[in-house]
Formats: sequence, C-alpha cells, structure tokens
Amino acid sequence: MPPEAGGFAFPIPFAGTIQNLQISADLLVASVVSINTLGLQYDFTVFLAPSVPNSGIDHSSSPYVTTPLTSSLRFGFPNNIITAGTFRTATNINVGSLVVAAGDRIGIRIRTLQSTDPSAADITQLSFSASLSYTPS
Repeated sequence: MPPEAGGFAFPIPFAGTIQNLQISADLLVASVVSINTLGLQYDFTVFLAPSVPNSGIDHSSSPYVTTPLTSSLRFGFPNNIITAGTFRTATNINVGSLVVAAGDRIGIRIRTLQSTDPSAADITQLSFSASLSYTPS
C-alpha cells in the first residue's frame, strides 16, 4: 500500500451537494535520484461516510467509501526535467459533484501513486491544499 501523505475530514451540516475538488501542492526537490526517471504522483481521493443521527449522540460508525471525486498531481517524469534545489508547484481540479446528507463525514486522503513511491525521498518540504464547494439544497 502506498504511503499516505496526509488527509483530513469534516462533517456536512445540511443536505446538499459538494463539488469542484480543487487541489494543489508545493514542494522542494532536494535531489533528483528518482523524480526525473519515475516521476512523483500524489492522488487525492474524496471519501464519504453517513453519520445518522446527526444529533451529537454516539452511534456505530459507518465505513468511508470511495467517491468519484478524485484528482492527481504529477511532478517530474514524464512531463518535466527537474533541477535539484528548486521549488515546484502543481494544481488540478475535478469538476464532478456528489450529493450529501446532513451529518455525512467527508474525508480527503492524499497518497503517492505506488509506482512513484521512491521519488518521495527526493522531496524535503511539502505542502498540500484541497478544497470543495458546498451548496445546501
């Protein structure tokens, strides 16, 4: 299983729609041992788990399920040759939408694509951003 670079979760206050997964990453490439031959890809995946009742009282947890809201960022091979000691940035968007209910828990997981795992060692500083638009119904 690829290493998980990060993730976060939040609850949905009212029934509605989430859409437009906008992602970005900034990183400092310390070496180019793997990134110029394998590349480095971060995959962002949105998960959803119902949480009923939405009343503040505990209940059995529902498992998170993968949704079609996914997007990726690619650094280095096959698109660019990167020089060590440089900062790099990438952004992307998935304009899909997902119907949500009050209390749903939404999570976003960030992982490297397994075939590019060795390139993660080339990075010394890394920051991610992910946002979704929410519209109540």
